[in-house]
Amino acid sequence: MNKEFNEYRELNPVKIYITGPPASGKSFYSQKLAKYYNIPHVTIKEITDKALAISLKEAEDIGENEFELEIKTKCDELREAMAEKMAEARGDPPEGEEWPEIDRSKLPIRVPDDILYRLLKEALSRNDCRNRGYVLDGFPRTNKDAKYIFLQKP
Repeated sequence: MNKEFNEYRELNPVKIYITGPPASGKSFYSQKLAKYYNIPHVTIKEITDKALAISLKEAEDIGENEFELEIKTKCDELREAMAEKMAEARGDPPEGEEWPEIDRSKLPIRVPDDILYRLLKEALSRNDCRNRGYVLDGFPRTNKDAKYIFLQKP
């Protein structure tokens, strides 16, 4: 149906992928292109921020959404593992003192790739991206990432 909609109105979505080394101007030029073509600017930072925001939600706020629950569970596991590693590395406190509690919500975790792939696919399948196109800024970084995002089977 979406394909017919685009064909009938002679809409040709513009899909642009910008890649390059760090600090080479990818974000600068991708913002300019997105503004020029009036298409969404999709960044991996936006995707990871969304995943981290979901991971900090309370269980009651997530409700029945299985994917959000999966994100929260995986991120909580990563935070717990990092907290255990930090506690092990600092050892026992000096006599008569106690170590302060580790704030797990502020630990800098890396969002797992499978969650990134699913969130990016979700972002690219929104109506504005499907009908108008998008500028994809700096991700996928590897051939493996591209296969997981754009092909059904890697």
